Amino acid sequence: MIYSTADADVVRPLLADFRAMYPRISVEYDDLTSTELYHRYLAETQLGTESADVLWSSAMDLQASLVGRGYALPYATPEAAALPDWARWQDRAWATSIEPVAIAYNRKLLRADQVPHTHAEFAKLLAAQASQLRGRVITYDIEKSGLGFLLAAQDARAWPAFWDMAAELGKLDAGYATTTAAMLRQVAGGAMTIAYNVLGAYTIAQRARTPRSAGSS
Repeated sequence: MIYSTADADVVRPLLADFRAMYPRISVEYDDLTSTELYHRYLAETQLGTESADVLWSSAMDLQASLVGRGYALPYATPEAAALPDWARWQDRAWATSIEPVAIAYNRKLLRADQVPHTHAEFAKLLAAQASQLRGRVITYDIEKSGLGFLLAAQDARAWPAFWDMAAELGKLDAGYATTTAAMLRQVAGGAMTIAYNVLGAYTIAQRARTPRSAGSS
């Protein structure tokens, strides 16, 4: 039993390969948001009901919390030698990727000279194009997405002007979603102009799927 934040469509080839290699092992894969994953696992464990064998989540802080509180068992994987030191913690948690975080935009709705390349440029764009961007910017709902909360917390640590940008998002009636995929669909479809703090790998995949005439980037 796997609880995961990785979209089921993305993981399907990996699961197919595993089932081909280990046909005697039955695999059930539940695609959840990071907050759902965390709270569901805790609730089931505390109630003593059946729960996941593997938790695969993008919310690293919540994963680390579970390990630190004794919810993970050690496993000496034979693959450990191929992993860098930073990707392995106490033989209880492993990093499976390095994920860039990005801003996605619709080319048909935002001119090339307006595209922000830094946080500061993004904040400046929000203030300068308030009327055009009202209701047209989307980001993570940090109440419902553990990853969204983590990314916002890291932004606040790294960039002192984060809260000024957050205030601008509020003034623009920004939209909120629980997954990168949901945000990218709205940008690609033209309902939103910009998505803030989306996962880079998903963004590149969406761009490849979207006809250039649709204008996503």
